Amino acid sequence: MIVCVCNRVSDRDIVRHAHAGMGFDDIQLELGVATCCG
Repeated sequence: MIVCVCNRVSDRDIVRHAHAGMGFDDIQLELGVATCCG
């Protein structure tokens, strides 16, 4: 499911990055999610 329409990020993208050991701040920086919109 797309969770960030602005940057076209899916829940799978987030899970993949989390499984790679990235934390919230890293995922936010890498994917551009949870920055200001929504």
